[in-house]
Amino acid sequence: MRRSALPMDTSADIEEDESYYLPPAIGRSAIRHTTPNGDEIFQQGNRRLHIHYQKPPHRVHWLFLIGVGMFAMLFLWASFSLFVNWWGAHQLDAQYGNPRTSQVDEVVGHSLTSIGYLGAFPEQFGLGHLP
Repeated sequence: MRRSALPMDTSADIEEDESYYLPPAIGRSAIRHTTPNGDEIFQQGNRRLHIHYQKPPHRVHWLFLIGVGMFAMLFLWASFSLFVNWWGAHQLDAQYGNPRTSQVDEVVGHSLTSIGYLGAFPEQFGLGHLP
């Protein structure tokens, strides 16, 4: 067949044909509620849909809490180390005094008449005193 031989629907035919229109909605099974704080609730059977228009509550990620705990433990460990080192130095100061001094009684060449002498090696230097 030729194209021109086919009947063409006009817009008037479509407007008059009721099969192109949907029937009006008569009642729905979904129930819609609005709460006092502005949230909407849609309920259909045993399903409920809540629509919240506020921002969701801010929650902290669990890895952030672990990281804070790790930094706290690092701080405690460093503080404890400093305290233990300070306590050890304090105990030594209390026992031996600060600055540390010592006294050594040695005979330093009474037979020498010079103030000092160089031994066989230049790094050896001895002190003497005059009689």
